[in-house]
Formats: sequence, C-alpha cells, structure tokens
Amino acid sequence: MPQFAILPLDEGIKTDYNVKNSKKGENMLDFYQLCALVAVLAFVVLVVFVVRAVLQITKTAQAVEYLALTSAEKVDKTQSTFELLDKASTFVDSGVYKTVAMGIDLFKRLKK
Repeated sequence: MPQFAILPLDEGIKTDYNVKNSKKGENMLDFYQLCALVAVLAFVVLVVFVVRAVLQITKTAQAVEYLALTSAEKVDKTQSTFELLDKASTFVDSGVYKTVAMGIDLFKRLKK
C-alpha cells in the first residue's frame, strides 16, 4: 500500500512551472490569471453597455408613448374638421351643387 507524504500547510506543492515563474517575480500573473482578468473586464464593460442600452430603450419607449398620447388628442381635436370636409365633398358631389354651378355659369354667360 503506497504511503503519501503530508506537507505542512505553509509550504505547499511547487511545480516546475511555479518554480520557473517564481524566479521572474512573485507578483507576476500567469497566463490563465491574465485571461481571467481580461474576461472579467470584458464582462464588466458588457454589463455597463447593456445597462445603458436598457436605460435608453426605456427613455425611447416613454417618448413614443407620450407622442402617441399627444397625437391621439390632436387627431380628436381635428375630427370636426374632417367631418366638415366630408360634408363639403358630399355636397360638391351632389346634384344641388351641380345645379347651382350650372346656374352661376348661365348667369355669367347671360351677363356678357
């Protein structure tokens, strides 16, 4: 049965990679730590942009809602004008207008 050596907690296990890097400097980040740092920074930047985009979308939606409400009020105010134009166009198409127009034309011709 193989026996395992128990190391004290303060020494730790040193691999060849750690020994090579420890000669360069104790505070030097290895490749995976650097990649993790870049990934975390990219994620933070992404979150900031997403939050700003959501805030802008919220403002845009509120502006569109306000525009829709004010447009609906203005359309309601002009509804009477549209009804008057409809009645006028119906009158122009009617025979009464054609008769009056013909009478005015005859009056102008007779006046000459």
